[in-house]
Amino acid sequence: MATDYPTTDSPSDFTPQRYEVSTVRTEIRATITEVEEATHQDNPVISVRNPKEHTGSLTYTLIWATLMVRGELSATAVPRFIKNSLFSKPRIRGSKNIPFETIVDKDGTLRPIEELRSIVECNQLNADQEIIIYCAAGYRSSLFWFVLSELLGFDSVRNYDGSWVEWGSQKRR
Repeated sequence: MATDYPTTDSPSDFTPQRYEVSTVRTEIRATITEVEEATHQDNPVISVRNPKEHTGSLTYTLIWATLMVRGELSATAVPRFIKNSLFSKPRIRGSKNIPFETIVDKDGTLRPIEELRSIVECNQLNADQEIIIYCAAGYRSSLFWFVLSELLGFDSVRNYDGSWVEWGSQKRR
């Protein structure tokens, strides 16, 4: 290997553990209805997708079309809600774009806390706002939620885990 770390093909030896969630934290999750309400208020809705996703100049249609031409994906394998989201408006009305790539270094690790704080300040976000964050499917936005909520101490940050896949598939948008 390039890094010269030891490797093995033997099974790992570990003790199985059982984890139980003691409470459900509904206050950190935004529903589609709450996002709709937020678009009519002054509280920020933040897209952490890359700028091309946010403007609609990058969709995944070409990727799926290529896979279908190669015979690696059937047309029926692409879920209806994803097909619908490809042809809707490219972003949630009034949302601001702060790309996920701004909070991570090239190696995928989080940037230093001072840089994260500066990014948030440059984008005029403050701890007294009610902020909703979304991406394509809720993964990137969950890390951005962690940065704001857990590292920078923002109290009213919610992740829209339905994100663009859910929002873009709705006919009313």
